[in-house]
Amino acid sequence: MDDFRSWLSGFGSTFGDAYRDLSEQIGDVDPFFSTLPELREELTTLLSAYFGDSRA
Repeated sequence: MDDFRSWLSGFGSTFGDAYRDLSEQIGDVDPFFSTLPELREELTTLLSAYFGDSRA
């Protein structure tokens, strides 16, 4: 499990399975074939879409 999903799983006792879909989407991100700026952009887009933020 990567750091992002590990961090989200820590909210399981508080929010139940509220972030299961988000965790699965983050699991699809491959950090080994992207530069750090590309990874940042991909995660920003993913999180903005998940939480409904139109600033992405």
